[in-house]
Amino acid sequence: MVEEGKRLRRIKVVALLLLIVGLIYGYRWFKESQYRIVTDDAYVTGDMAPVSPLRVGTVVAVHASETDYVKKGEVLVTLGAADADLELEESKAKLEESVRKVKAVRAKVESLKAKVELMNAGLAKAVAEQGRRANLVKERAVSQEDYESANERVVKARLLHRMASHELGESLALAGVGQVEYHPTVSAAIQRVKIAYLNLRRSEVIAPVSGFIGKKKVAPGQRVTPGERLMAIIALDSVWVEANFKENKLKNLRIGQPVQLTSDLYGSNQIFRGQVTGIGAGTGSVFSLLPAQNASGNWIKIVQRAPVRISFDRDELVAHPLRLGMSMRAVIDTRDRSAMEEVPEAPSLSTDVYDYQIDGAEELVEAVIEAVDE
Repeated sequence: MVEEGKRLRRIKVVALLLLIVGLIYGYRWFKESQYRIVTDDAYVTGDMAPVSPLRVGTVVAVHASETDYVKKGEVLVTLGAADADLELEESKAKLEESVRKVKAVRAKVESLKAKVELMNAGLAKAVAEQGRRANLVKERAVSQEDYESANERVVKARLLHRMASHELGESLALAGVGQVEYHPTVSAAIQRVKIAYLNLRRSEVIAPVSGFIGKKKVAPGQRVTPGERLMAIIALDSVWVEANFKENKLKNLRIGQPVQLTSDLYGSNQIFRGQVTGIGAGTGSVFSLLPAQNASGNWIKIVQRAPVRISFDRDELVAHPLRLGMSMRAVIDTRDRSAMEEVPEAPSLSTDVYDYQIDGAEELVEAVIEAVDE
């Protein structure tokens, strides 16, 4: 009886402990676990800005290596510039020639205006002389031959005046109006100079954004063409996590919900704070290279996964940098299930370094035009 009593007490203690453990887990599930969805199928991803030449050329120098950190606008690759130099010099010579021709035509216009005025005066004199001869021939004070000669001089003066006016009109059309650089011929030559100048500046391949060099595949002596990828730049301060959740876990998922992230690199002690910024429009099977064809053959149901984009806190990334492709564990708190109308603004990756490559072209054009005046 004593042994049976002890055994009964042990069973009660174990049952009580199990009840307590069950209550604890039940309470935690009620307060937290039911609102959490977790996945280990999550990886760091980000934008890789390609570095490509903007003109055909031969690589003469490479100024960056794998894993180097480069700043936006820094020269990464230099192309041979001999052909671009020749192109620029040729365009400058054509611009100078165009300016000289326009100035010569405009100078000719002034002389033709004087000539037309002279022809106009000669015509007026011939017409007046013809009028006097017409009156005198009626009184037989001059011969009919003198009168006819006066008529011929009027006809000749009109013809010369018409020819001079026509020549003046042609020269005015060629000369144009306004400053010489606005003349169509000169303007076209100016554009050719700017294009040649820009082509020369593009002998230096520059970094479009700041970041770390990766996938470098360029060497001196290599012939490159526009659009060819020479290397990539990864901006590690603007990475995000792509977490793949099973479709039966997405019911309560909303944009804007908070996320706790841990990485294999730093371990569970370092928690990154994140936020859901987007949910994929389709599962991985839809965007795969060979989408599943479930309408043929035997069919086996497979739970699909949908990608969820999660943003990082920028300050935490600076303190604890991550690399693309690293494994992450994502825990999303779905307690707030109110749908957001607007997606939180994601950091934009943009560049303006190519806008400044044309700087200096205007000064070069002005120098060429001023050289013609000297």
